[in-house]
Amino acid sequence: MLVIRNAQMAVFGRNAEAAFGDRAVDYLRRTVPEVCAAMTSEHLLESVRYALLRCRSIGSEREVDVFRYLNLMYVFGFQFEQLPWVKRILAETSMHPRARMDWLSSHALYVASQGARHVRG
Repeated sequence: MLVIRNAQMAVFGRNAEAAFGDRAVDYLRRTVPEVCAAMTSEHLLESVRYALLRCRSIGSEREVDVFRYLNLMYVFGFQFEQLPWVKRILAETSMHPRARMDWLSSHALYVASQGARHVRG
């Protein structure tokens, strides 16, 4: 019985993750249509999977955090984690994952308001 229950949960998890992927791709198409026009659906979905994987490594699987991570990827570039200010924020492992994502998003808004996409500090 436990094996069946775990198998059922795994299927539900895959279905839920697929539905999330569809929502996230739709979100990207609405938010950054000019970028998405040059990408296939599979490429968009792959970026969503990557964002989900990275959020999980940070300690968050909240949908809102994955969407925020996607925003950062599409605004600052897919390698944005290499930026010094991003590295510094993500290295603060003593902070709750939600707090790090809040800080990351807030600082990204500040950086964007300064007119620089790849600020070094």
